[in-house]
Amino acid sequence: MIRLISKMRKFFAIVLCLFPLTGCTAPTAFYIRNMLPRPVKLVLVLKDTAVKREALAYREALAEPGFNDYQKMTKKLSGTVKGDSVWYVLPPNSTVCLGLGKAGALDGLQSVSYFSPQERQLQLNSVKAYETYFQHKSALVGAYVFWLDIEEHF
Repeated sequence: MIRLISKMRKFFAIVLCLFPLTGCTAPTAFYIRNMLPRPVKLVLVLKDTAVKREALAYREALAEPGFNDYQKMTKKLSGTVKGDSVWYVLPPNSTVCLGLGKAGALDGLQSVSYFSPQERQLQLNSVKAYETYFQHKSALVGAYVFWLDIEEHF
């Protein structure tokens, strides 16, 4: 019996060590928080127009987002499609979910622009770019949360 338990421990230790090598990518949730007391224009430029981002979940509250917070967001923010971009007006003091991605990147998104009051454009062409512009944290085992705070920029 003791030998069986010892073998089972070794087996599970090996499985745990090899799991990260299976090629699974970490799920990632992406949010934008409008920290201002006024609405802000937001433009998402898409790499692939087949990717739909017309309605985004949001809430009218500011808090550091968690991975599953999008499930609690009952309001929808409608956007206007213009060519390869979608335009939104973010409510004041709100948190908006951009969507779920993997490995620290959001599929189909080329750039984010916002006006506070001047335009600020963020090119999102690599995971490094997301890490540069977005704050991030580990949320669950193997899951991450990235968020961008929109504040006054002159």
